[in-house]
Amino acid sequence: YIGCTSHGAIVKAGDKVFFPNINGIFDLGNKEQMYNILVSAEVSQAIRPDYRNFNEDSLGGMVGHYYDAKLFFSASVGGGENDVVYIYDVERKNWNYFWDFGVKDFFEATDAGIRHHFLAVPTSGNRLVEINDKFTRDFGGAFRTSYVSGLFSFDKRMDGFAKVYQGLVEFGDLKGNVNFEIFGIEKNRGFRSLVSREYIKEANATIDFANALWSDFAWSEGQALPIFYTEATIKKRLRVNKRLNRIQFKISSVKAGTEYSILGVQANGRGIAMNPPNIWRD
Repeated sequence: YIGCTSHGAIVKAGDKVFFPNINGIFDLGNKEQMYNILVSAEVSQAIRPDYRNFNEDSLGGMVGHYYDAKLFFSASVGGGENDVVYIYDVERKNWNYFWDFGVKDFFEATDAGIRHHFLAVPTSGNRLVEINDKFTRDFGGAFRTSYVSGLFSFDKRMDGFAKVYQGLVEFGDLKGNVNFEIFGIEKNRGFRSLVSREYIKEANATIDFANALWSDFAWSEGQALPIFYTEATIKKRLRVNKRLNRIQFKISSVKAGTEYSILGVQANGRGIAMNPPNIWRD
């Protein structure tokens, strides 16, 4: 028997019902290829340690909502009012943990212009919060982003080294300010930050060939404003020139209006034969 800790966080998504328990988030649905047989299973394995850090005395105040194929939950880590929002992508079966603000409830509304809005009631203040993936600013401030890769080795041996010449990153639809930093384990200096750089990419302006003036006469019927665009992909590199045992990449942003996707990271170099560092010895 699996109980539910908060009726406000019971959410129906597709043909399943999701609900919180003291041990995690569970779903309830029909057993595959069986008729009228319901089964439940935990779906929060990826965030289980974080979930179990929630304040148990406040679990009854959790709230949830299903919107745009995602489950939005708000709970309390510190106790008292809800102070985090965490999201489960039902289609990709992926957790995003967490946003550092809490809400009393989620709801949807349609305005007079027939525009649909996904809204949240914050735990304090006198205004609602709209959640929309088109926004690039958070009440005028920045949405901070941070990606940290794994600590990559260069061969199957734990003690293998490589002379790394450079690190590369490929951004998709970059706009704004983004920082690229490379860490590594050196032979005699251990793990440390090796090099970093901030890249700034503003939107460019170009003239729409079909609608702008060709010369003194209109090329077509209208005169359009310049169209703003960003390059589809941008590659950036950082020179490293270090002998490394392992390498790690970090990409982050702290300024408002920044948008990007990470298409790939790569290190260029060659394997080298080296004796293990003295600090590795007994």
